[in-house]
Amino acid sequence: MPQKTQFPATPATPGIIALLVATGLCVLMQLYAAIPLVDPVAADLETSSGTATLALSTCFSLSYAAAFLVWG
Repeated sequence: MPQKTQFPATPATPGIIALLVATGLCVLMQLYAAIPLVDPVAADLETSSGTATLALSTCFSLSYAAAFLVWG
C-alpha cells in the first residue's frame, strides 16, 4: 500500500501563502525602486547621471546593510 505524502502547504493555509508571495514581491520591488529616480536626482543635484547612480547605490546599499543589522 503506498504511503500518503504530507505537504506543509495544505488548503487551510492560502492566506499564509498569499502573504509570503506578497512579501517576496515587495522585496523585489524595493530592489529596483531607485532605478527611475536616477535622472530626477541628477537634475536636482546638478550632476551627471553616473554620479547620481553612485550616490543612490551607495545610500541604498548602506541603508540595506543597516536594516539587516538592526532587524536581521
